[in-house]
Amino acid sequence: MALFTLGSQKYGIHFSKDTLLNFTYITLLIGFLIFIVTFIRYYILLIKGHYRKGSRKEEQRDNMENFN
Repeated sequence: MALFTLGSQKYGIHFSKDTLLNFTYITLLIGFLIFIVTFIRYYILLIKGHYRKGSRKEEQRDNMENFN
């Protein structure tokens, strides 16, 4: 929706197609980097055993799942 609003000439804001494409590419790159960092973080935690039965993470997950 933000890209449609920025690209619309209806609101008096004029951005070129190149500017909108650069904005899109930068946004996608930032999202991809956040995904990669999160993936690596959880992979390392998984390898170290932070999600095994009886661990603190498992207790936290159980508390959140059984919150109702």
